[in-house]
Amino acid sequence: MLRLWRGGSGGAGTLSAIGAARVRLAVGRRLFAEQAPRALTTADITEQQSRKAAIEDAVRRSANKAHAFIIASGIACFFLMRKYVGMQDIDNEGAPLSSASLSPSEFRPFKLAQVLPVNHDTNIYRFNLEKSNTPLNLPVASFILLRTNVNGKDVVRPYTPISTNRTHGHFDLMIKSYPEGKISKHVSTMKPHEFIEVKGPIVKFEYKPNKYKEIGMIAGGTGITPMLQILDHALTNCANDHTKFVLIFANKSKEDILLKDRLDRMSILFRERFTLHYVVDKAEGEWEGDVGHVTKELIEKYLPGPDPKSQILVCGPPPMMKAISGEKAKDFSQGELSGVLQSIGYSAENVFKF
Repeated sequence: MLRLWRGGSGGAGTLSAIGAARVRLAVGRRLFAEQAPRALTTADITEQQSRKAAIEDAVRRSANKAHAFIIASGIACFFLMRKYVGMQDIDNEGAPLSSASLSPSEFRPFKLAQVLPVNHDTNIYRFNLEKSNTPLNLPVASFILLRTNVNGKDVVRPYTPISTNRTHGHFDLMIKSYPEGKISKHVSTMKPHEFIEVKGPIVKFEYKPNKYKEIGMIAGGTGITPMLQILDHALTNCANDHTKFVLIFANKSKEDILLKDRLDRMSILFRERFTLHYVVDKAEGEWEGDVGHVTKELIEKYLPGPDPKSQILVCGPPPMMKAISGEKAKDFSQGELSGVLQSIGYSAENVFKF
């Protein structure tokens, strides 16, 4: 049984218990984004509502506000960690898993450990780090480069890991397979225990807590990966960070929404700082989100307006980038700002293109 109270009736015992409850809740939040994606069912929602009602009733009935806070926090944390949070197994012996460790200066071989299907054209590819207890520890936000040889020529493409910095022993890449995609096509044919060359991490956008009051995000398809990296870091790792986030995530259909379960749970747990909006080209069946493309009206409705204290991040396929912000320059610099964001009044300083 979870112990919710320790200490006597004195103030020191109360403060100690409150601190312990806050620590348990913070730990639950950090672990929340780590667990494997699972859809929220009607039964889950009903159960959550029942828990909420029980907690509110306990708070109302408590004569001591400090005791009520401890009870509510403890119960919420208990159910959160019991139902949704899965601790990742870590081999303390640090058994060798791969022949290399990440390097930003050279390509090194990494072994494919597992392929996890996401949908009809996207998989998560899990690659081993050097040892099972090696932490990922990527700067936020950063990416890595994959290199392979196709028809006698080296081909290099950037990818953003979706693993959190609390991951040990491996990193995950979510890759959509395109018929003409040289790297994605190659990776889709790889088998566990085969190797691919990796270089990185390379910092793309340096996130600093509280630098902006609010950050708006526009993502399409696998363009969600850098947004997820920033969200996980800012919401679970940065103490005293009050930055708020709003994400517009565009996809062809509900079935094409990548990592939806993980994003949904994150928006529930961190609802005071993270707001999530889905947009699909065509809605089939029950759908409560927006339908169509990311338009000027949609951006003005959901995202922070042009302001030095706000920032807009954009990542998606080329047609979307061209329409929303303009594509990056040929040398991969930010290039000129154009598209919908420019027409609304955002400046180049307000926008970052991944």
